[in-house]
Amino acid sequence: MTEERSKRQVTVARTGDGRFTATNARGGTVSIGTGVDAGIQPG
Repeated sequence: MTEERSKRQVTVARTGDGRFTATNARGGTVSIGTGVDAGIQPG
């Protein structure tokens, strides 16, 4: 495996109470936060 030392960057935006979306330079996103999300069911 090759070790990569390039810097990475994301932008984090607040999208609601306790909710955030992180976006990388290529436009990929991930939503994070507290509480229950309709798209994720606790196991």
